[in-house]
Amino acid sequence: MRPELEKLFFKSVVQAVVNEEEELNNLFANNSEKYKTLLPYGVSCLFETTYVYIIIKQLLKNKFPLLASWEHPYPSNNSLKADLALLNDKDNINSFVEFKIWESEDAQEIKSDIDKLKQETEVSDKYIVAIEYNSECINENGIFLENNLGLNVIYKTRLITSFFEDDNNKQVPMNIYFTKIKKQ
Repeated sequence: MRPELEKLFFKSVVQAVVNEEEELNNLFANNSEKYKTLLPYGVSCLFETTYVYIIIKQLLKNKFPLLASWEHPYPSNNSLKADLALLNDKDNINSFVEFKIWESEDAQEIKSDIDKLKQETEVSDKYIVAIEYNSECINENGIFLENNLGLNVIYKTRLITSFFEDDNNKQVPMNIYFTKIKKQ
């Protein structure tokens, strides 16, 4: 993606997450008190596929100039699917984007997607959106992604989300990293 499209893509990611967080918080707050003990209020309860869904909706709202294709097959291996492919007007793949909820200290879940993306030689621009909950270390973890995983951190931001832990719903930081796999 060109830099201006990377910026618009990341803006759409952040808008989608902020909007979903607000909507969930409002819905839970305006319904039964039982929700306060049953579920986390915010986006921390979402799966990666749900993130892709809300982001595709936001890309459409923002009239993102590339077409978004969900679970798009890899050209060199149709059994592998990218979480999101961005296609140009001729339906050629411009970029692949994988989404990962980063939970482990060694980022093994991110490494597996990096390895999968590196197998694909027909797509030049490959990105990972990593979502991390409950960490104050956005700058240090950004450096970790660059130094240890071969990623360029293009954009990062910190939001606040509701997170259910130890029978309590609390407000915690949520870091979003938009990264690009370094060319080999």
